[in-house]
Amino acid sequence: MGFNVEPGAIDGFASLVSRGAEGATKAVAYATNNTEIDKALGGSLWDTVAGSHDEYVEGAKKALRKMESVLGSSHTELAKSATYYRETDRGEAERMDSTYPGSKAGGGGASEGGNGSDFGDAEDADATLKKPDGDSDNPLIAYGEGHAAEFQQSPVQKTLGTVMDLGSPSTVAVEAVKLLFGVDIFGEINNWVFGDWNKYNDCATVWGNLGSFCDATAANLKKGTGNVGVTWQGNAYDAAKVYFDEFGGKLGQFKETFESLKSCYQQGAMQAFQLAEVLKAGIVFIADMAIIWMANMAAATAINAIPVGGQVASVAMFALAAAQAVMIIQRYAALVKAFDATMLAITALGITMATAVNGFSAADGFPEASSAGYDNRVVS
Repeated sequence: MGFNVEPGAIDGFASLVSRGAEGATKAVAYATNNTEIDKALGGSLWDTVAGSHDEYVEGAKKALRKMESVLGSSHTELAKSATYYRETDRGEAERMDSTYPGSKAGGGGASEGGNGSDFGDAEDADATLKKPDGDSDNPLIAYGEGHAAEFQQSPVQKTLGTVMDLGSPSTVAVEAVKLLFGVDIFGEINNWVFGDWNKYNDCATVWGNLGSFCDATAANLKKGTGNVGVTWQGNAYDAAKVYFDEFGGKLGQFKETFESLKSCYQQGAMQAFQLAEVLKAGIVFIADMAIIWMANMAAATAINAIPVGGQVASVAMFALAAAQAVMIIQRYAALVKAFDATMLAITALGITMATAVNGFSAADGFPEASSAGYDNRVVS
């Protein structure tokens, strides 16, 4: 393979790489501004999913900063290379190129059908960094969407809280259950699913968008690397092609990690939502039965106080109340079982995520163009 170079094309490629670095800077800010969740106020299930959230966010930002650094230094190196080729005699440039070792990939070469003057982005990477659905800039719209989403994601706390606030008969049920069990099981059930599940679900969207950002950036690098190869041939280009191809692979690993987090966050939120639906139905049943139980107990107690025949007459009513109490206990036990099953599923998701985020370290040892690990004698 001969030697050829067009400095202007290298400048164009350098600009494309620079846009990728700027996009990575925006991606870090996007991750910072859109992944905050309130971990302080949450129940048992919430603590399980939110406990490692900050760790995942930091891992993501570290990966994006590495992306920013690699592309930023690569832009600088490419710009210097273009200047060198522009100011150096072709014969001397070819002699210098020949001193480079052959590509470890067996030679680069331009992509078929490449356009040596097109260094526009193949995909709009910045456009992927969108706010999660529902995060409207209009405060009134955002309030309405947020209120509706809270109910959708955590119907137990919204329904129970609203019912109690309105002073419905369920208040009587709470007191009846406290009398029966000696504890506030309504409060206990509410605590199981309490947490900012809507925001947690929004984070799933953020992870997905960051995955799309990495994918779009990789596509842009692939296009630029192929098109610059139309007018740039030689050992230096081969090395550059291998370098950017390998980094594109690292971006692919970042994307897979983000997609895994997205899936796990979505599943976690859905598990909580489904449990909340079960708990809501259970709360209604327990509340209804508790009110009936209290009414039967009051009636049985009153009849039992009748001097003649009262005790005999009240036996059946006490038995009915006891049966109702058993039904309440059984339903509560079923809810506990449902909660335990969800907790196990959430814990399994946590293990999956803890393993998946190792993908954020894929580029940790990747050499940067300005480091000793990457030797370009053209600009040394």
